[in-house]
Amino acid sequence: MDDETTSPPRPIAGTIGSRVRVILGDTGNEWILLMNHDNGSAQWQTTNWSGFSNDAVTTQVLNCEKKGRYVKEIAVGSSGAWFVNGIKRNGTGGHSWWGSTSADYEIGESIKSSHGTKVSFGTDEMGSETYVLVHGSNGYTSSSNVSSSLTSRMYRIRKKKGTIDFIRLFDDDAYFIRDSDGTQWLGLSSYVEKEIKKSYVEDVAIAKDGSWVVIRGDNFVCSRGVDDDLKKNLTTFFRLQKQRNTERSNEIREYHDQVRRRREAREAAEAAAEQERQRLAREAAEEEERQRLARERQQQEQIRKQKRASELVSELVRESDARIQQEMESIKEMEDILLKRKRSIKSMISDMPAKRRAIIMQAVGDVDAHDESKARRVSCVVCHDEAAVMAIVPCGHHCLCEECSMTIVECPLSYRLCPLCRSQIQSTLRIYSTF
Repeated sequence: MDDETTSPPRPIAGTIGSRVRVILGDTGNEWILLMNHDNGSAQWQTTNWSGFSNDAVTTQVLNCEKKGRYVKEIAVGSSGAWFVNGIKRNGTGGHSWWGSTSADYEIGESIKSSHGTKVSFGTDEMGSETYVLVHGSNGYTSSSNVSSSLTSRMYRIRKKKGTIDFIRLFDDDAYFIRDSDGTQWLGLSSYVEKEIKKSYVEDVAIAKDGSWVVIRGDNFVCSRGVDDDLKKNLTTFFRLQKQRNTERSNEIREYHDQVRRRREAREAAEAAAEQERQRLAREAAEEEERQRLARERQQQEQIRKQKRASELVSELVRESDARIQQEMESIKEMEDILLKRKRSIKSMISDMPAKRRAIIMQAVGDVDAHDESKARRVSCVVCHDEAAVMAIVPCGHHCLCEECSMTIVECPLSYRLCPLCRSQIQSTLRIYSTF
């Protein structure tokens, strides 16, 4: 069962008593009974009668059954007046029959309206026919000899735009009316009045001999003299219809229980799906956060490594600078010692005899020439092995050999510094010498 597409079971509307219409004739043994059955899935009407002397009425009731109509309205008066209205369940095929009434014209005009007509016949204290035709919810037409209290009641209801449910006329100006204001009656026996006052009344039927039946919502009560078959029919109908009402109520309750269970199951499934969606979203967010933290840790590690590498390079540069400085100082000291030794040797030579000094000076001259050539050649301040043939731009220091120049230029920009003045190296320039 799909609660979104399947309509709920149709409830059985109205009370059980509202499905019953009883008409009594001259005595309690003359009766017509209409019973409108409903099990919620189907509606049908059954009719029964006994000892009824108005053949025209029973004939029309049978004709309705044969033509697939159900009797919607029926009225019979002790004067012989009668009215029957039959209609199909789908609302089509409506037709009315009537006879032996002074309201022939009024009925003919009333049934032309689409509002529906409810008819009741009775007699006044003189035995003359009385009638009331109710048009729609509160319109009415009545004979001039209808009780003034009844006409006043109908007039008030119409003026207030109320509703007239039904009117039952009886002999000797007696009547019963149920409307939006409640109920009113006149001329009924004390026994009938007692039963009417007990609870809500769906219908009242009174025979000419005073026998009566009062129909309530879920039961009925009748006087002595009412035919046993009528009572049995009514008892059976009330019992069966009550059972149908109970079964249908159970079906409706089960339907709504199933709808509720399906809705709860669907809501539970939707809630579970939402929880699963939230869980997946939460896990995705957590995974994304983990990846973000991992990326941050990786970036921090890279930064740390770069910083450490930079520190190591800086430390190596400082150590290298210190070693270079130390080497340069050592070379300077050695050069100073060598110069002193040269001067000492020259002083010793100058103190020698001329002939011996000439021989030695010739040899020293060759050495000096060689030393002078070496002195004029500038050595690389980095390796001290090769000649300094590269000048640094823009500081202009002529202090690097070609190989050391290429090594320094290939260093990172922050370490590309002049070995002498530590200024930034933009480029190097080769210097060509004539010696």
